[in-house]
Amino acid sequence: LKYDGDKELHPVSSFRIIDQAPWAISVFVETDKKGVEARKAFESLLKQEISKEVFDRKYKLDFNQHIIAVPDYLPKLKELKADSNSYLTDNILLIRNELLDDYYSKITGFIRGKTEETEKVEML
Repeated sequence: LKYDGDKELHPVSSFRIIDQAPWAISVFVETDKKGVEARKAFESLLKQEISKEVFDRKYKLDFNQHIIAVPDYLPKLKELKADSNSYLTDNILLIRNELLDDYYSKITGFIRGKTEETEKVEML
């Protein structure tokens, strides 16, 4: 197998199950204690306090299970992006457990917020 190299040859390293959509932002949602632990471990990985091997073995699955893709045009996402404390990395936003009710429903997912179209429908 060819793991790296020329993209025209389609190396295995370029394989993605889900391509990152240009209209979506990755958001890490701390819905439970495992999410908080996985986020802290990820931050430790970024600070090189733990190795990638330790992170992958102990936390990667939980970390990935707390990531959702949110459409970039949603009003509540724009609100979240405006908060400088809501960035886990440059391209992953963070909904901390204490703000969960403001941005996320365990039943319906990311809270979309009102748009001009939904406000017009409500007025009728």
